[in-house]
Amino acid sequence: MPNFLKTSTQGAAPVALSDVTKNYRKCTIIACKALTGPTAAPNTGVVYLGRSATANQQPLEMQPGDERSFDAAPGGMGDLAGLFLKVATTGDGVVVEYT
Repeated sequence: MPNFLKTSTQGAAPVALSDVTKNYRKCTIIACKALTGPTAAPNTGVVYLGRSATANQQPLEMQPGDERSFDAAPGGMGDLAGLFLKVATTGDGVVVEYT
């Protein structure tokens, strides 16, 4: 299963999880700041996810170590470039695993 890390800076505009199209059928997002996982590299603060690049439009709050899974619509594909990350603490981020 491919995976990658996305971090950001406190006060920065929301950033796309991917700069290029990355289609998925299912993805799991873990709130941590290293590919080694939440136990080895927990975030310091909360991170926020959403489908908008507009500031403060990321409604899904994730505490350090939280994990969320998303499925694309049946027969369809989701795009990780359409999900945006906002962090409360510089250097925090998410690990994304997808198929």
